Parts: sequence; structure tokens; C-alpha cells
Amino acid sequence: MKQEDAKKEAQRILHAPEAQQLLALLSRGGGQTLQQAAAAAQRGDMAGAQAMLKPLLDDPQAAALLEKLKQGR
Repeated sequence: MKQEDAKKEAQRILHAPEAQQLLALLSRGGGQTLQQAAAAAQRGDMAGAQAMLKPLLDDPQAAALLEKLKQGR
């Protein structure tokens, strides 16, 4: 994927209503966890960040929103 295409896709995802709903859902369930995961990712600890986020993303509502984002709806 070209850099320009990747930027457009990132913007589409970030502006999608599902992305806003997902962020709100995850913040309710673990705002501090999101901050800790972001800090881990910034340190380059992607495995740690993923481990922190997995319980939040296992929520059925979060999974449905992620699937909609993947499908581009």
C-alpha cells in the first residue's frame, strides 16, 4: 500500500463513527489501561500493549465495532 493510500485509510478509520464508538467503549471499560497500553507501544513493547488491550477487545460489542472498521462500513 502506498503511503498516500495508507494515510487515506487511516483517516477513514479514525473518522468512522465505529471508531468513535469503540474509543468510548474502551475508555469506559479501562481508560487507564488504554493509557498504559499506549505508553507500552511508545516504548516499543507491542506485545505488552496487545496483552493489556486483549481483555478490552474481547468484549462482543468492541469486536463487532472492530469488524465493521475492518470491512470499511
